[in-house]
Amino acid sequence: MDSRELLQAQVAQPGSVEELSAIVNGTVWTTDFRQLERGDEKAQLAVAATPRTVLLQVDLSSRVHQFAAPNASRVCFGLPSRPQAPFMFGRRLCDCDTIMQFDNRAGMETVSQSGFSAFALSVEHEHFGAIAESLGIDGAVPQRPVRGSVKLMQPETMSRLRLSMQGLLQAALERDESATGNIARTLDSDLLLEVVMAFAGGEEP
Repeated sequence: MDSRELLQAQVAQPGSVEELSAIVNGTVWTTDFRQLERGDEKAQLAVAATPRTVLLQVDLSSRVHQFAAPNASRVCFGLPSRPQAPFMFGRRLCDCDTIMQFDNRAGMETVSQSGFSAFALSVEHEHFGAIAESLGIDGAVPQRPVRGSVKLMQPETMSRLRLSMQGLLQAALERDESATGNIARTLDSDLLLEVVMAFAGGEEP
């Protein structure tokens, strides 16, 4: 397969949070985002994807009611991409040092405050299982968590994860065809390994 077919990357800046939700909805996510306050909404979505793994970053400028649930064929993790106001994940309060693993059925329903920014990494169940088994931690990270799962990370760990995700997105969006294959492999392997290891070593809140 041509390396250009292995990696897709784009940035979208829709005119409203509802338009952003429509862009994401029906891909590997089911989403329903609704702005809760008057005024112009600045929303941005950045995506890097291979056939097996999707990394996205969402930025929202105002208070938004969010519902997001990953496709049933996916294992999905989320984390704030910068320090920001805490938000609820189910009945758990999540801050900037939290990694979440989504329940495919219940998803996440929350009200995010202005300045919300987060990464989401989703991967096919089969590929995730192979990675977890290779690390010897397949029992430590469930493939289908009931009502989702939350782990607390050390700030240094979160900083490394954010840098890795931001760097990969930027590299993918630069569209350097000579590096496309390496970026795709990093997304499918190195970044996923980093997230899975961090989540497995995190603390229960």
